[in-house]
Amino acid sequence: MKKDIFCYYERPLGAVRDAFVQTVTQQYGKDCTMQGTVLSFKLSYSIVYNMNGGTLTVHLMPYQNGTAVQLHYSIRQLVGAFYKEHAADLTKHTDNYLQAKIVEIALDANQFTAFEQSGAAAAYAFAQPVAAANPAPPAATAGIKFCTNCGTKLNADAKFCTGCGSPQH
Repeated sequence: MKKDIFCYYERPLGAVRDAFVQTVTQQYGKDCTMQGTVLSFKLSYSIVYNMNGGTLTVHLMPYQNGTAVQLHYSIRQLVGAFYKEHAADLTKHTDNYLQAKIVEIALDANQFTAFEQSGAAAAYAFAQPVAAANPAPPAATAGIKFCTNCGTKLNADAKFCTGCGSPQH
């Protein structure tokens, strides 16, 4: 079964790519492969999302003033998977890294295919390095700090993270 969800971040492609890499490696403990502007990782069997394994491929392309995202699910079962719920959980963590909110948009997978087959996609992907596996959390602003473990936005006086529960310094 295949399912596509199309979204948009008002952030540059390199930042969006890095945020997805951080989410996949840090929040889900998965290794992802990357070819150009395409990230791919295996999905585990999940009762929560009623998924029986498979893969998720994240396609990225510059779009308007930011980055369009195609979440392409390929799973083994025929019906009943909770794709939107899985995508919401994945992008919630990505939103935290980017300090931006993802928006669902209507696009066609052919637009991503055309971009990936163009020479521009390869040049764009290699022009911006992928972030380190354990990046520093976003800089704090007045009255706000970010969890050192998961990046959730917190009040400056928070003792524990509301996202992952880890103690804060």
